Amino acid sequence: MAEALARNPIALRRFITYEALGKVPVFEAYKNFCKRFGEDVMTYVDYEFWYYRALHGELDVKYDRSVDPRQPALLELPMEMLWAIFEKANPIERLIVRKVCSRLQTCIDTMYNKIDEIRFDSSFDGPVEIKYEKDVVQYRGDKGCSVFRYSIQPHHKPAVVKNVDHVEQAIRDLSILFRNPKILQTSTVFEAFSVKNYDSDKLLKAIRGGGRPLWNGVETRPGSCIFKIPIANSDKFWKLDLSGKMVHLERR
Repeated sequence: MAEALARNPIALRRFITYEALGKVPVFEAYKNFCKRFGEDVMTYVDYEFWYYRALHGELDVKYDRSVDPRQPALLELPMEMLWAIFEKANPIERLIVRKVCSRLQTCIDTMYNKIDEIRFDSSFDGPVEIKYEKDVVQYRGDKGCSVFRYSIQPHHKPAVVKNVDHVEQAIRDLSILFRNPKILQTSTVFEAFSVKNYDSDKLLKAIRGGGRPLWNGVETRPGSCIFKIPIANSDKFWKLDLSGKMVHLERR
């Protein structure tokens, strides 16, 4: 059935219309579309066109696009214009935007970013909080990860990332900022980074087997490792005691 519909542009546009009228966010709707019909059936730019037509009440799925002068889509704008659009976004908003597609990832990663402080706080078996200036993002969950942003949504439904540990998701998001070569930080604070007992075994197994755990690490003695955090243009090292805390080591 899906293969037959994939060859029918009118049916595809009707499907897009249903998603738009159901107020499914456009990128989430496009991911649903690709999962159902295939990733090569329609580009995001074309999907976005039909989605926003339907969202604005224009429901003619047989509309001829050639009669209108073509307007450049967001992803087709020059990089300089994308920088101008996102320059006022805060670090969290940029982190969200870069996950949309590879072009926006390149845009965000090549922008100048200034962060006065990043505070990472994780209590044993509890939520992880990352503070980016005035924004606080909290990661919770066991089998999945619920992400709360307290600066704008104290009572709103969180974003949910399935099948990922909440600590690992927090570190992944944090490491994205660290990899940006244009980031400027005056301070980075790590507090109470705890490792669960069963995670200790996984980390040691990954290190001894040549794998890559959350950060590149080397076992220095039984139960203790040195991890290098990938901060751009930096050789900062942190010591992770698998029984407890993560502390900063002075460079030598």
